[in-house]
Amino acid sequence: MKSITLIVLLAICTSTISASFFDGCTNSAYKCIPAGQSCDPQSNVNLCQFGGCPLLSDAPKCPTEVGVGGTCNGQDLTCAPGLWCAENNTCVDADYATLGEGCVHQYACATNSMVCQKGVCALPANTSCESTDECPYGTQCVISSSPSSAAGNSNKACIASLAANGNCTDTQSTRCGVGLICSFIDGKRVEKACVPLSSKGSGEQCNGITGSLSMNGRIPSIECDVSLGLACMPSNNKGQYTCQTLTPPASTPVDCSTNDCGLYQSCNCPTYNSSVGTCAPMFNLDASCAKSIKDLAQCAQTNKCQFNSGSVASNSSCLYLHCASIMCSNKCTQTSLADGSTCGSGPLYPNCYNAPSSSSTSSTTSTTGTTGTTSTTGTTSQSTTTTNSQTTATTSTTTTTTKPSSTTTTTTTSSTTGQPSSGSLLTCSIMTLAALLLISIILA
Repeated sequence: MKSITLIVLLAICTSTISASFFDGCTNSAYKCIPAGQSCDPQSNVNLCQFGGCPLLSDAPKCPTEVGVGGTCNGQDLTCAPGLWCAENNTCVDADYATLGEGCVHQYACATNSMVCQKGVCALPANTSCESTDECPYGTQCVISSSPSSAAGNSNKACIASLAANGNCTDTQSTRCGVGLICSFIDGKRVEKACVPLSSKGSGEQCNGITGSLSMNGRIPSIECDVSLGLACMPSNNKGQYTCQTLTPPASTPVDCSTNDCGLYQSCNCPTYNSSVGTCAPMFNLDASCAKSIKDLAQCAQTNKCQFNSGSVASNSSCLYLHCASIMCSNKCTQTSLADGSTCGSGPLYPNCYNAPSSSSTSSTTSTTGTTGTTSTTGTTSQSTTTTNSQTTATTSTTTTTTKPSSTTTTTTTSSTTGQPSSGSLLTCSIMTLAALLLISIILA
């Protein structure tokens, strides 16, 4: 456990460096440095293509991306997006499989409660669910009015998801199905029902500000009809929100390090090595964005992709296996201002480098804990483009290997542009000292 803790500290720190931009710049004209070339860990305008510039090196070079089964160290060898650096310094594909989905090792299952048994993730006998990851597709883990007698039960059970127009006012015991969202249906903001994503018209009640339209292994949760340019905005000073047309931002230059843009706006810095930019719409709210959202929801429904709170960005997750082409061409996001002359024009999300080349339309065949579809085996490197056909899992032995900590990922992405999100050099310095202290403890 000590060894993985050290890797965690180093991985977080290098990730933080790779993610630093000028303060306030959401979308920046940074330059990309290919793997193996010299880099400066203090630079916020010259960023490594994969991972972050190593801190603990006299001659730092940008990390090389490593696929499944490859050696990783959180410094010059970084796992591909969606993979984890385990205790044995090996990149593993982890936390992507929900109940009934295929696995080849314990790492694959999305929760610690599930076990990899006969090639699929399953809950042990007499164990109740704690999250929707542990329920079959079409059901969700919610507080039950009739608790089961399962051992360790916390009065939760897998309950059928609600269909369109289902009453979801009691959000503790009811949940909307894939492609739906629970939203107010009365002017008093009391009654709620399940409505299709991106479907509510101008002036209709909505829950609150939408934080992200990212499709990096997830389906955006948005109520307002984006094809009409609508977004959920405050309607008065009483905490109410309605779907409204956004006001276009001013085109005058601003210093992004000292100025805040409005709601649903980002401060974009198009000039290399400068924080001067303009406020711009954070999302492209138009018909093409609405189509991306609805296409992804339909793909998830067709392929029975369960809600997943684990490693949603794994290329072995149900959404990436079947719907990668939709997510990787998300029309709701801004175009990155990064200079593509050195690394080429990068994909929308890091996972798209190695995502399946096309999306499958076939449905999964099982939603039970005993049989189910299987996912790509953990022995195939994700650094090679995989096909969308799933490989049959061959292991039938339940493994007990400790799963890696969820903080071992070494690549982060912005929720709006696909480029790294902002980080803090001070935090990294503190964590570096912590890592060095840990080294001394281990060697003592």
